[in-house]
This record gives sequence, C-alpha cells and structure tokens, in this order.
Amino acid sequence: MTPKIDLLCLSSTRWDYIWQRPQQMMSRIAREHRVIYIDHVYPIARQEIFQLLNNLPLLKNRMEQISENLIRFSLVEFSSDAFGSNLDPASMNELNRLVKTIFIKAVLKELNIEEPVIWTCLPNSRAMVEKIPHRLVCYDCVDDFASFSWWPPETKVEEIELIEAADIVFATANSLFERCQTHNISTYLVPNAADYEHFSCLPEPKSDLIKAFPKPIIGYIGAFYEWIDVELLLKIAKAHPEWSLVIIGPIHGIDTALFSNCPNVYIMGPRDYLDLPQYLDVIDVCMIPFILNELTFNTNPIKMYEYLAAGKPVVSTDLPEVRRYDGIIKVARSHNEFIAKLEEALRENRKTTPIKQKNIDERKQVARENNWDIRCAQSLAIIQEYLSMLQV
Repeated sequence: MTPKIDLLCLSSTRWDYIWQRPQQMMSRIAREHRVIYIDHVYPIARQEIFQLLNNLPLLKNRMEQISENLIRFSLVEFSSDAFGSNLDPASMNELNRLVKTIFIKAVLKELNIEEPVIWTCLPNSRAMVEKIPHRLVCYDCVDDFASFSWWPPETKVEEIELIEAADIVFATANSLFERCQTHNISTYLVPNAADYEHFSCLPEPKSDLIKAFPKPIIGYIGAFYEWIDVELLLKIAKAHPEWSLVIIGPIHGIDTALFSNCPNVYIMGPRDYLDLPQYLDVIDVCMIPFILNELTFNTNPIKMYEYLAAGKPVVSTDLPEVRRYDGIIKVARSHNEFIAKLEEALRENRKTTPIKQKNIDERKQVARENNWDIRCAQSLAIIQEYLSMLQV
C-alpha cells in the first residue's frame, strides 16, 4: 500500500482562475493524499491593510475546504506602495516572504502537519521554502518565468537557486528539461496534458451566442495575453471575412480595439471551465496563434491536448513543443502558411469520410496518451521513490 503524504503546493495560479497544471495535478493528488493549495497572491494596497487589520476573522476565513483532502489557502502580499516610500524593493520582498512564511507555518500547525512535501511552482520561492520544515522540495518548472513581462529581472537567478536546492525538478518542455538538468540531475520531463474525459465527450452545445456566429468558426480558447500574434489574427480576419474568429479566455496586455474594424472577430472573454467542451463542439478549426519568442519556445501548450481530446483540427505557429506532433497538428511557418493551413483544415473537415474519422481518432489517441491522470501518477511515483530512499 502506498504511504499517504501531506503535500504543500505553492501555486503559480489561483484555484479559481483558468484551470491549468497546478489545479489539474493537485485535484488528482488529493484523491489519495492531503493537499494544501496555496493560492498565487496579488499585492494588496495600503488602504486594504487597514481593512484586514480591522477584520481579523477575514484572515481566518482565507482557508477553504475544496474537497475531503484538499484545502485552499489565500496568502497576503503587500504592494510596493503599502507603506508609502519607506521600504526599498529588496526590503519589501523580504517582508512579504516573512509574512507568507508565518501564514503557511500557522496553517500547517492548524492542520497538524509537521513536514510536508513541498511542491512549488514559483521560481522565486527558494528563500521561503527553506524556512518551512519539509520532507522534500519539488520544483514544478511549468514556464520560462523570466520571459514574462510581469516577473522581475532577478527571477532568472532566483530560479536557478531553487533548481539547485530542490530535491526533485519536473519540467513541462524539452528545452526547460535540458536547462534544469544542467543545475539538478534529479530533473524529470513531465509535459502538460488534458483532462481527456472532460474534453473528449462533447455535449450538445447550449450556448446560443456562439451557435449564432456565421460558419465556419475558427476558435482559440486560452489566455489572450501578450504572446498572441495579433498581426496574424488581423490578417486571417481580413483574408476571410466570411469566417468567424472566436476568442475565449481572459485578456491581458492586448489592445482589443485593434479588432474594431474586424466585425468577424468575436472576443468573448473568459468562460467557465465546465462549459468549454460546449464551445469546442461548435468550433470547426482550433488554432494556437502564438508569436515566436523565448517564452513560447519553452511552452508546452495545454490547449493543444485539449483541442486534440475533442478531436478538432488544430493549426499552430511553429512552436517546438507542437512541432513534435506535426502531421497530427498542422504547423505553419509563416502568416500566409497559417492561413493556407486553416483553409486546408476546413476543406478536410467539411465532409464525413473515413479519412476524416481516421484523423479524429488519431487526435484523440494523442490526447488519451497525454492525460492528467498519467502525469499525476508519474509524478507521484517519482516522489514516493525519493521518499522511500530517505527512509533507508
């Protein structure tokens, strides 16, 4: 019988945000083990501090029981202006680490957990995790964080320190794996995946809004952030005004006014994760229109597996992690080729033929082989093996 573990997850995303790797992995680990999910925090401003101080029960209520074995806790982080101009950035970072550590220790004490397994998704968390008693530290390297515009310049150095200090490192992409392995030999490639059961059984769509869009529908589901190739989307919209380009997901760093002259582009914003299969069902071709830069070169897109689980044709820009499935996914190496691949995918998808069904089956098979249950089992096996060695 596999020994039960207590796992403390320092997540890079909130539990109630887009369902990504941390939520998918932790929800599965919690089926058999106890998980404390620490939400990624956003800084609170000066005026909010006094609200917290005057409402102490609010701090206690930051703990939420998600399921029998999974507890979510929301930390507090002070913004740079929280104390006026009295603290320099380095001192503010140190204060925030101290506050977070105090909160986490209090939560562990409340739950009678002495030495959890720490699973951190935060590249700058070494200084914090070393102050928390633990059995081992696992760093889940999910992205090239230093390439995100909102992470500070020192992130790259801090991440290397964490990789070197961690007992185990998981990496989602081959490039991340190679980079991490140069600093820690106990690095394992654990790519992203899809919830196959969720996305493979497409229900009858109940969204009248998306059903009303003119066909064919070219769809994107995911964060509409700075890594989206806006120029490419504008070219597609103008080359094929008869197509509907439907964008589903939260928006950040993109001026949506750029699409004001494109009546066939529908930017819908975020939708509930449970409803995404319904939207996928009415999309004719899915796309991954990422720009090519250091960030996307190191990305293993979750949406790639989710699209394939739904059996949908997929067209993507030339990302290394997508290129491995060239043939299953149509990979374009220029804007014009991207448009041509979309046209090709629509032609192939127009009629029900044995070849079309074969293509659907092949896509679903790739997704079936890359599901979160497999990834979770793989990761837990590595952690359990390491823990067993510690007991020898």
